[in-house]
Amino acid sequence: MKKMSCIILIIAALFLISGCVSVKETDAESKHDPAKLIGTWRVDEVGIGDEYYIFTEDGLCYWGERPDKNDMKKYNYTAEPMYLEIDKGTYSESYTFRFESDDIFYLGMPQIEWKYIRVKDE
Repeated sequence: MKKMSCIILIIAALFLISGCVSVKETDAESKHDPAKLIGTWRVDEVGIGDEYYIFTEDGLCYWGERPDKNDMKKYNYTAEPMYLEIDKGTYSESYTFRFESDDIFYLGMPQIEWKYIRVKDE
């Protein structure tokens, strides 16, 4: 009887632990999901001025002072959970990223981070 009770308690504990771990992984995945990058983003930092990124599904990103692809610099990018690499031709820049929500994300390099707000279609 004691063996059976111990086995049931162990199985219950393992079940609870596995449930908690999967919730944390899901939360972490949503904060670092590269698919959420697709769209137009405006920097939301005092003193920087207007700066926009447009990320497309085909691995291109555009950067400039106005959200118009014709007036923006075009780069290739690669995004994985937590990491973004922008190929600038002769060199690449690597960043970390995380989402606060679907409409706010932070782009960072060591010791600095910029907040970006999604630009909604009007």
